Amino acid sequence: MTGIDYSEYDRLPNPMDDPNAKIEYVLPRPMSITTTEQLRDIIAAKSDEQGLSMQELARESMVPVNAVAKLERTGEGSVHDAMNVLETLHIKPMALPPAIVEAALHAQSFGETSSGKSQ
Repeated sequence: MTGIDYSEYDRLPNPMDDPNAKIEYVLPRPMSITTTEQLRDIIAAKSDEQGLSMQELARESMVPVNAVAKLERTGEGSVHDAMNVLETLHIKPMALPPAIVEAALHAQSFGETSSGKSQ
């Protein structure tokens, strides 16, 4: 049995090879988000502050782009999507807007998934 040569992958660029590189860990900030408008404004402001496009935020959050767009535009969406986006933006919500929680409970009672489809 012959081995596979992985030598071309041994030296992928590493940003930490730079002698001036610094590791910065950002703790999530606890925040109470009580309205969908507040959620919308926080997501839009933090994604701009961190230089993340909507597509980048969606990819890093593992949330569909249309769900991120809806959160940025209206502050509405699923609890799962909101939590993933907020975590990506280093925000730890102490509370979410009641409208999002009520929508999640309503969907759960009717057996719907986060995309709004029945199971």
